[in-house]
Order: sequence, then C-alpha cells, then structure tokens
Amino acid sequence: RMRRSDRGHADVKAFVSRLAGIAFRMVDKLVAQQKNRSQHPINIGWNAFSTWACKLNNDDCERTTLDYYRRWLNGEEIPADIKDAAFCTAIRRGGSAADGTWEKMLDLYKTTRTHSERQSALHALSCTEDVQLLTTLLEMILENKCPIEKHDYNALFVALSSTSTGVTALTNFLRNHFASIINNVENGKNMVFTVYSILSSKVSTDQEITKMSEIASATTMPVEIKNKLRAIYHGEIENNLKWFDLYSIAIREIIKPGSTNISTTTPADKTQDDSKDSSSAPSIFHDYTTILRMLTVSLLIKFFINND
Repeated sequence: RMRRSDRGHADVKAFVSRLAGIAFRMVDKLVAQQKNRSQHPINIGWNAFSTWACKLNNDDCERTTLDYYRRWLNGEEIPADIKDAAFCTAIRRGGSAADGTWEKMLDLYKTTRTHSERQSALHALSCTEDVQLLTTLLEMILENKCPIEKHDYNALFVALSSTSTGVTALTNFLRNHFASIINNVENGKNMVFTVYSILSSKVSTDQEITKMSEIASATTMPVEIKNKLRAIYHGEIENNLKWFDLYSIAIREIIKPGSTNISTTTPADKTQDDSKDSSSAPSIFHDYTTILRMLTVSLLIKFFINND
C-alpha cells in the first residue's frame, strides 16, 4: 500500500530491512551453532527471515545467500531452508535473458525430483526484474506451452504478485489477454478471477490501479465476469486507497529516519561464559525472545507495504 508514496515506501522498506537484517543475523548464528539440523523452529526461522531480508535488499543476507548459491552451482549440497533466498537473490542480482541464471532456474524446476527444491525454483522465477521474461512465460499459458505445470499456476501467480515487476507482468497479461484466457485456457474464467483477486491486494500505484479498473470495465468482458471483478475492485482496491489516505502520513512519521517512536535496536549481547555451551536453553530462549519482539513490530509494518 505504501508504494503509492515513493518517499514513504522507501522509508518503510529501509526500516523493515533493518529489522529483518538483525533477525537474519541472529537466526543465522543459531543455525551455525546447531550440532545437527533437527531444531525445526530455528530452520523455519532461517528460511523465513533469509527470504524476507534478502527481498528487502539487506546486504548481510544477500552476501550470505549468494555464497550459498555459488556453492550450489559448484555441486555442493546446501540446506533446503536457504534455497528460497539463495535462488531468489541470484535471480534478482542477475536473472536477465543474457545472464542465463533465470533459464537455469527454469531448468531446475523442470528436472528436479525434490518437491521443496522445485518450489524454491518456481518462486525464484518471479524474482527477476526483467518484465519481458515474465511476460513471455505467462503468454505461453495461452498456447498451452507453458513449462510451468498447471497445478502450479496459482503458486506462480502468487509469487509474481510479490514483486513490482511481477505485478506489472501479471496485470498486463490479464488486461491484454483476458478474452483469450476465458476462451482458450482450461478453466479460464476461474483463472481470470484468481489473478484479479491476487492482484487486487497488491496494486498500489495509479498506473496499476488504472489498469485494474480498465480490466473490470472492459466493454467486451462478459457481464457475469465484469460484475464479479467490479465487486472485487470495490471491496479490495478502493478500501486500500481509503486506508492509504487515512494512515500513510502517520506511518511515515513513525518510521521516518531519526524518529524515536520505534526503536530497531536490540538488547546488548550478553557476555557468555566460554565454558558453557553456546546453544544452551537460556541463550536460545533469549535469542528467540528478541526475534519475536522484532517480528511483532515487523508484522505490523508488513500490513502497510507491498511484499516487494
């Protein structure tokens, strides 16, 4: 929602990036302290915070995950919990048609036998900033030649909606081809409803919203479908605009640089007795508590911005 305000969105993104970076470093440290990979809460947190921090362009996260990606390219097995972030960061930092990273990830999606790796590769495809790559991928759906399996279409649409580039590609696909989708794609009507519903909670800029209005108001759109799309538009997009008008200024004041309303600092690291196991329960509990505090603040802010 805050993408409607260039300065406000930049401030919110920087604020949340700092929080995510702190949490990532703490969880990354906990992962390194593990004697095995059996502590699922730590691994789940590692996956979540690495994906989140890297998408917010946190330097520490990007350096760490790119190192994992290079190791994976060299044939080394890397933890499944870091693949989402590693693959996405590699695509975002490269990922153009000339680079070859995007095509490599598409090949992985088609060939891997591991479900989790397949999903990581699918999500990573949306991380490119090359809108033409995504447009071409989506248009292949119209000819039933898309390399993405049909049962993964919804996951692809959700992944695309999490970036501004993906929103652009997905919105243009729907606006330019809605008749072909309805008439030529299996369950085309449902696909139109699904994509429009997904986008309605993500579009923020005037250009994006205008396109969504054009789709719902198209004269060639069947009345039944048009009525449903208009209902989605009024129920989601217009409500988000009202929210922005009511709260965006207050949010900017809270998180602007130099504000003392919310602190992103964490309790000072405790000096630990070297004779004690650094993975002791009290230490881990302290780290979990700190991460939880940051997550609580971050989740509140997360409602105010697009995932991008």
